Amino acid sequence: MGFTEVKKKVLLALLSGNYEHETRSGLIDEKNQLATGQVTAAFVSNIVKRCTGSDYESSPHHKAPSVTVHVIRKNNWYVKFYFLVQRFINELTNEIDGFVRQLRRKPQP
Repeated sequence: MGFTEVKKKVLLALLSGNYEHETRSGLIDEKNQLATGQVTAAFVSNIVKRCTGSDYESSPHHKAPSVTVHVIRKNNWYVKFYFLVQRFINELTNEIDGFVRQLRRKPQP
């Protein structure tokens, strides 16, 4: 998925309120200004709207490599997110592929 599609998806999620915060222990919760109410989803969406591809990077999640973590850096702001639906699709696809491989291995009566 390219930056343009990622940008559209995250803006849609922010503006529709269709997002969740990952709860974590430690000081990271204090740094998540959207979760603490220090900024609004509309504020974050305005940051994202001003971004270009040069403000964006992505990498596999350190604990779940099938999940892509997206990071936007703009004007001293750091916006990090991932899409749960894509994770579900990836996991489901892997399960289906495994099931198909098993079916191909089993001798048919």
